[in-house]
Amino acid sequence: MAPEENDPPGWVFVAARVLDTHAMAQLASSVDRLRASGRDRVVVDLSGVVDIDTRAVVLLSELGEHHARPRRVILTGLSERLKFVVRSTMLDAFFDVRDDVSALGSEPPDAEKK
Repeated sequence: MAPEENDPPGWVFVAARVLDTHAMAQLASSVDRLRASGRDRVVVDLSGVVDIDTRAVVLLSELGEHHARPRRVILTGLSERLKFVVRSTMLDAFFDVRDDVSALGSEPPDAEKK
C-alpha cells in the first residue's frame, strides 16, 4: 500500500436533494480545494441526493476525468437511482464507488457541506 493510502481522505457532503449544475459547481470546487490542499483522496457523500440533472451528469463526468488517475474521488451514499445513472453512463470508470467507506479508516470530521 502506498504511503498516501494511509492518509485520511477529505470529505464533502452534498446537501442538495437534486444534483444540478449549481450543486455540481459547488461540489467540483470543494473537491478541487481539498485535492489542492494535499488530500490525495476525497470522499463525496451523496446520501441526501435523490436525483441528478442531465447536465450535472456531464459535469460529474468532467470532474471524474479531471481526478481519474488514479481514481481518487470516492462516491458513497448513492441511491438506487444514482447507482443506475453512474453505471449506465460508465462514470464508475472514473470514480471509486463504495457503499461502505469504513475501510478508509477515517471519520468525516472536516467535511464540507455543499
